[in-house]
Amino acid sequence: MQKDHNQKFVYKAFLFIGSFVLLSSILFLLFGNSKDQTFTGKFGFEDNYNPSINPDSKLTTFQDITIKQTQTIITYKTSDYLFFEVNKSKSLGYYYPDDLVNLPNQYVTKATQVSKLIQSDLENMLNQAKTDGIDLKVTSGYRSYATQEALFNLYISQERKNHPSFSQDQLVAIVNQYSAVPGHSEHQLGTTVDLVSSENGYQLVVDENSAYQKWIAANASKYNFKISYPKGNPEYIYEPWHLRWWPTS
Repeated sequence: MQKDHNQKFVYKAFLFIGSFVLLSSILFLLFGNSKDQTFTGKFGFEDNYNPSINPDSKLTTFQDITIKQTQTIITYKTSDYLFFEVNKSKSLGYYYPDDLVNLPNQYVTKATQVSKLIQSDLENMLNQAKTDGIDLKVTSGYRSYATQEALFNLYISQERKNHPSFSQDQLVAIVNQYSAVPGHSEHQLGTTVDLVSSENGYQLVVDENSAYQKWIAANASKYNFKISYPKGNPEYIYEPWHLRWWPTS
């Protein structure tokens, strides 16, 4: 009798453990890999990187991020905005460049538009990098106000998960250290690109020892590009991949 009781106990224990393991497996499949893929994919909306941020940072003047894209898009001559100062206190509003072109597939990680004005210099730079043994591709070019708004709000959502007790203003202050408030991004000009390389899996990560970031620093100016956010800049974190076309003549 005692033997039967023990067998039943072992059987029930086995069923319980088996059920627990099965349930855990199901939950893992459903939720264990549910991180926002926007922030982890190599070629997602914008590649993830881990900026060094200060949650106590304060914002300068910025636009209301709830403003929606206007229904009628007004185009502007890109040439008139080549040297427009875009920063945390100066906005492009709903600026839309008039000369966007699609970059050929061999130069990009995903479909990307830029101003026609920069295409020749950009492609020449990427071709020379390839000749020098450096694989460079554009992972981000023109972004509309609406695209930047969506991206900024995605980062807000991500930071809210990391800092659930923070206020909206605190979250905006954190995100605005590494992503521009809509209307305040140089990408909206169409003359700015982010460059990545196969050297580190096409990720936006600072690595000054990488061959491609050394190449960018040494050669970008030869093609009328400059790093907008070098070390110690007052606007955003150091971004050695973020280049704006800045013709000298």
